[in-house]
Amino acid sequence: MSQKNYAVILAGGIGSRMGVDIPKQFLTIDKLPIIVRTLNVFQNHNKIDGIIVVVYPEYIDRVKNYRDEYNLTKILNIVAGGETRQISSYNGLGAWNFENDDIIIFHDAVRPFLTDKIISDCISGVIEIGAAVVCVKTTDTIVESSNNGTIVSMPDRTNLRNAQTPQAFRYKHILDAHENAKKKNCIQATDDVRLMFNLGHPVKIVEGSYENIKITNPEDIILSEAIAKSAKK
Repeated sequence: MSQKNYAVILAGGIGSRMGVDIPKQFLTIDKLPIIVRTLNVFQNHNKIDGIIVVVYPEYIDRVKNYRDEYNLTKILNIVAGGETRQISSYNGLGAWNFENDDIIIFHDAVRPFLTDKIISDCISGVIEIGAAVVCVKTTDTIVESSNNGTIVSMPDRTNLRNAQTPQAFRYKHILDAHENAKKKNCIQATDDVRLMFNLGHPVKIVEGSYENIKITNPEDIILSEAIAKSAKK
């Protein structure tokens, strides 16, 4: 069977830092729910064969309604997330009958401004070496602090990058990485690329975008509205 490309959209967060009554992925940007904006990018990409949505259990029906309302025909399954991001990713891996060589593209539901090119470049990176992560160059000075709040080191930022999502992998490789982490009782990894890195597997860095922001705080909503309106123009 030929390789297929699947997106796993991670929408299991509850958005406590946003200070609102619903998870941030269900807030609207220019009258469209954030998660729908994200899903539309994958729905409209010609190399994406299917989408899995991992969401907080009580919001599964809401995502089903979005699927129908916005004609998100590539959604194959909507499953419950876990207590940590890592568990949610693992739940996504078990949500479909993937083949070993399929490409799995993990993406945050609250990063709605990724581009078609970023997705395509991730797929190319996986085809090249088996794993890819989207990054942008670090623009700020980075300091490492001690427990008492003083600087321990100031690494040269020339080779430093801020990792974003998507993060993409061959199914067999990322499943192995998750199984390895489970055996070691590691359940708190903040992203999937760390699990792959811990296995010693090479990961291709894909150039991201500074507009590919993760909507986390109230200020991000203001910025997102500006990005959305600019994109319309």
